[in-house]
Amino acid sequence: MLDNNDTEIPVALPAPLPQGASEESRFHALQAWLAPQRAKYWGAAENTALIGVDAHILRIVAPGEAAVLRFKKLAQDPFLLRAIGIIFPGVTALDARLRDSGDQENLTRRETRAKMLAAHKVVLLEEAAADPIVQRAIKALDAKLVDLIPLSEPEGLP
Repeated sequence: MLDNNDTEIPVALPAPLPQGASEESRFHALQAWLAPQRAKYWGAAENTALIGVDAHILRIVAPGEAAVLRFKKLAQDPFLLRAIGIIFPGVTALDARLRDSGDQENLTRRETRAKMLAAHKVVLLEEAAADPIVQRAIKALDAKLVDLIPLSEPEGLP
């Protein structure tokens, strides 16, 4: 579908969430809706974290200045604002800020995924190192297990 400027716009608006849905679940729904859209929306989904909603403003943070600037530009997109208004009833504006450098709580979807994958890999390495067959191979080859490529992803990845 094309808008008046002959640029592609997302085809479908998101579905509304139940009335009692939390801000966090609403933000996850927004990210899930944004992710398969055009690249500019995907970047907003992957590189922002929710701070909260107050005074009809959705407040987010991003780890870098470029992501903040991109999101501020997106904040003027009427289609995105309409979608956000569906997911966050009453929200009419967006505020994007640079995340404090010491903030380890407000991780982006990308950072959360990387953290979960790294933890999953550590567990798999420990399990592999404890396996008797792997131990025999290490001993026979006078080798060391230093890395592995996971064939699966942990459950619950964003």
